[in-house]
Order: sequence, then structure tokens, then C-alpha cells
Amino acid sequence: MYKTGFYAKISCFAVVSILTQIGQGFAIPAAALSATQCNAGQYYDNERKKCIGCPSLFPKADPGATSKNDCYTEADNQKLYRQYISCKAGQYLPSKSNACVKCKTDSRYYCPGNRFYPSLTEDRGLQTCPSGKVANEEHTACVSKSAKQSTSQSSAITCEPGKYIPRGWTYCTGCRSGDRYYCPGGTFVPSETESMGLKECPDGMISNGNGSTSTGCMEPTLHCDPGQYLASRAKKCRDCVRYYLCEGGTFSVGLAFDQGIKKCEGKLVANANHTACEADKTIELIKSLRDEDITVPAGKYLPADKTRPVTCTWTTKYCPGGTFKKASTDQGVEDCPFGSKSNSNRTACTVTLSMDQMRYGPSGNGTPYSRQCWHQADTNDPGKYVGCVFKGK
Repeated sequence: MYKTGFYAKISCFAVVSILTQIGQGFAIPAAALSATQCNAGQYYDNERKKCIGCPSLFPKADPGATSKNDCYTEADNQKLYRQYISCKAGQYLPSKSNACVKCKTDSRYYCPGNRFYPSLTEDRGLQTCPSGKVANEEHTACVSKSAKQSTSQSSAITCEPGKYIPRGWTYCTGCRSGDRYYCPGGTFVPSETESMGLKECPDGMISNGNGSTSTGCMEPTLHCDPGQYLASRAKKCRDCVRYYLCEGGTFSVGLAFDQGIKKCEGKLVANANHTACEADKTIELIKSLRDEDITVPAGKYLPADKTRPVTCTWTTKYCPGGTFKKASTDQGVEDCPFGSKSNSNRTACTVTLSMDQMRYGPSGNGTPYSRQCWHQADTNDPGKYVGCVFKGK
């Protein structure tokens, strides 16, 4: 009975104490709130079972936010959430951004990589090398200046214009045509994280695969001069091919078919510059060769249906030479007179019989030949004869 009374006294005291606290302004805790009851700018704290205001750095949250990571701010028309962003070695998280970017190329900075909260005021993961040291080629750590210089000199590779070193490679390769980079060439240290020797073309231009300065860039459309065309998927104009017409023009780069080239119709062929179609001159040339005057020197003649003289070989004929045209019979061949034969050069005839032999036959007397040959005296020396003149039958 005593114990029961004691507990009763305690209970009454507790009740009085609670009522006193209520009178002093203390509230009895209500039932736990749900996330759907949190207003904009608040998130639901699952441990504390109530809505909590977002921190000042990320003051905004959509109604019903369930985590502190749902708090955000707005910068440059994008939401920056209060959540970790993982950046690889060689990257950092710029201020007012929730995306990692490549480390600055200044040798004073390096980026070891890590997980960062976005910030509106400072870059996360961009660190400065201590005095006497500089960033390595990948900008992932700091090394002494002498060590970097030694490494660079021993591993540097020289690429000629039109070539570059892809990331992870240790040798040069041809520039990538059709994209926004050109390759001026130079000396580079290979890198595992970036390509070396690529330069960005001016806005609106693409690479033609060549090097030097920005002349390695071109417009997405390409103009070809008359006599040139743009081949399938080609990045530069080519000279026209035989028998085809290439009038030139402006064409789209990278298409899967030839542009600016076509074959002449019918029996027409392209002219020497491939800028117009015309009649085939081969047949006309053959005809002109047939009608062309052909000069034949003495001692040669022009055979039938030929255009090239050949040597005269007859002993009873001679070839005085002259100008002839191609014909169906031999041109430039003459018979030697009776009693004569051609000389050694076959350019003229020389007498082989005496006057009496020519007049009366080989014996010098008797019946005259049916075709008498009369002596033809040499006007310069009447005592000699140079041939004969036939008289009668």
C-alpha cells in the first residue's frame, strides 16, 4: 500500500510538471511530418523527422524535397545541386558549374581529381604547385622544373604539318579531315589524356587534312575550278579524268558520290581542259594525215597506202624524190630508159650501152630495134652521151 501510494505521488508530480511546462509555453511534439508536407526551400530530414531549410549556398528546393542534396541554386540558367561531382585526375570543377573540365594548361596548376560540391564562388580541384615546381604534362601532379625539362626533351616527338599525336600514342599520324581541327605540325610530348598537335579551325570551318596555319581549314562547301571535280567523300578538288567533263562549281563536302563530273554525250569527247565537249578529233587527224603533203628525199619512194618513205632498191628504176600524198599506188618511182640502169644511190639512171648498140642492137649492126634509141648528147661535152631518145616504133 505504501509503494502504491509512492508511485501515485510520483505520477501526480509528473502530471503537475507537464502542465506547468505547458503553461510556460512549451508544446507537445506533434506527429512526424512527411516529405510531401515540406515547402519550397525546405527538405525533409529523415533522421530528425522534420522539414529543414536549405543552406544559404543552395537556398532553393522544390516542394516535397526529400534530401539535402535536393537543394540547389540557379546560375547561368542552370540548376546547381548540392551533390558531389566526381572529377578525374587532370580535371577540376569550375565555379558556377556542375560539370568537370580539363585542367588549365598553365604550368602553375595541377588537378589531382576528387569528389567536390559545386561552388558559386570558387573552382574546386584546381591547385597551385609550390615554389620551384611545375605541373607535369598531364597536369595531375607537380614535379621539379629540371625533371620536367629532362622528360620533355627525351620524349618529345616532331610531327610535320598535316600530322598530330592522338592521346595515348607515341607517334604521329595524319590529320583528321572534315572535323574542326587542323594540324600545323611541331614538337610535342605524347600524353595519355589529350591529343597533341591539333588546332581548332575558325568558326564555321572544317579541316581539309592539311597542316601549316589556318589554311589547313576550309568551308564545309568547297569551290572547284573548271577542269576539276569533287570526288566521293573527298575534302579537296581533283583534276578531271580522261574523256570526262568538269565545269567546276561549289559543292558540299563529304557526300558519298562524285560532284562536278560527267561524261560527254554521244560521240563527243572533252577538250584538252575538260571544260567543254566537242567532236572527236582523232578521226579528223587521221583524215588530215591522208591529205597531208609528204616530202620524200631522193633515193626513197612512198609505198602504196603508206605515209613513211622507204629506200629505193631497184636497178632498173630510180627514185628522184619529191612531194606526194598518200595513194593506193607507189609514189616517186620512175623507170630507167632503155640502155641505162639506176646508180648506186637510186637517184638517177646511167647509160650502159653504146650509141650503135642502142641504135642497132647489142652487136652494133643489123636490123634496128623496133623502138630505136637515138643518142642524146651531153650539151656540156658533145663527145659524151647521157641517154637516148626513142624514135619510131
